[in-house]
Amino acid sequence: MRALAWNYRGLGNAATVRQLKELIRKSNPKLLILSEARLSQDKFNCLMNKLHFPGICYVPPLGTAGGFSLCWRLGVDWTIQNADKNMITGIIASDPIDRPWMIVRTYGPLAYGEKEAFWKNVGDFIDQCNLPIILMGDLNGTLKDRECLNYVNSSSSTRYSFDLRRMVHRTGLIDLGYLGVTYTWFKKSVDPSGGSSLKRARLDRALASTDWRIAWPNAILSHLTAAFSDHNPILLDTLGGKQCTKPQFKYKMMWERDHLLLWVVKRAWLV
Repeated sequence: MRALAWNYRGLGNAATVRQLKELIRKSNPKLLILSEARLSQDKFNCLMNKLHFPGICYVPPLGTAGGFSLCWRLGVDWTIQNADKNMITGIIASDPIDRPWMIVRTYGPLAYGEKEAFWKNVGDFIDQCNLPIILMGDLNGTLKDRECLNYVNSSSSTRYSFDLRRMVHRTGLIDLGYLGVTYTWFKKSVDPSGGSSLKRARLDRALASTDWRIAWPNAILSHLTAAFSDHNPILLDTLGGKQCTKPQFKYKMMWERDHLLLWVVKRAWLV
């Protein structure tokens, strides 16, 4: 199964919609996790039907901000457990049929004062869940200081993500890592001295429980690239590494500069 997650900051722009269509065409996801749609319920439902995602769980925006969703294609057995402005939780029972698992579409709060209570509640939910579970989305925090560049002041980067990191340490969630570009969020800022700098951070990721990682050992998370948003999309493929199990033949031209190359090749062919 493939799941595509993207914080695209508004689908009212025709260019953003075209970009989303292209991402769906290339990655062919069964689940679509979207943040900051900023559309009414009717307009969002109409768009998802055009994109062939008839299963829709949408939390409409409050004013001009928000609009969070988890949508799915036909054939996906998805049961919604809960939905609010920061989390959508549900159980997938169709991939595979005999092994249900929980997915949590997560949008971490921006305000520092809301982070402690939110991540504590997430940790409590994970501790009480008896199914393999995966969190995916824009967490608005990092697990390591080196995952951000000019994101916050160097003296407060750890403090800003402390509650997220404490939750991960408490629950034992595993970061799935990534393929592709390092950072998933960027923003240009102006320094008081008159110069400019580019803020970057790995805010979007997937975290899995140990039993989920054991059940899907070949799962791969890819950082994609897209215009029209300050976030890059991320793509989870539960079978992504299955085709990479066989060793690949590789040859480097630099080997030809070694005078022992002929002897090594000849000996290898005689074995």
